[in-house]
Amino acid sequence: MVAETPEHFGQGLSTAAAGLSVLTRIMDGVSEQIEEPEQVPPWRPENGPQPRVWCWPPGDQPALYVYDGGKWRYAPVMARLDHADGRTEYQVTLQTSRDRGTVHRAYGWPQPGLRQAHGSTCEPTDREPVPTTTPG
Repeated sequence: MVAETPEHFGQGLSTAAAGLSVLTRIMDGVSEQIEEPEQVPPWRPENGPQPRVWCWPPGDQPALYVYDGGKWRYAPVMARLDHADGRTEYQVTLQTSRDRGTVHRAYGWPQPGLRQAHGSTCEPTDREPVPTTTPG
């Protein structure tokens, strides 16, 4: 994963008057509303084949910026899940506030409320889906 921070991250950003969960970004004269990213539910067998899971070692994880509670928050990536239908999901650790502490969340990629913070210096380890065993 290549470390690549968006060129305009943090430039021309202001909190929308409508509330803290929406951000108005003005670039090149165009206004864009950024909402908090939508979380994805955990995988279940009825969702189809198990996704392939990619993990990084602690301390050398890539990270995202997540728009949460009116702020861009730094979120280390615990895992990336590649689904058979082509969807990508990132599981992150997110400190939502000092009061609420740290939470684990999963987000589908891409979404306007997610930005790449940085990559990792190492390749992730992939884990094949765990085979299901039948009683016998």
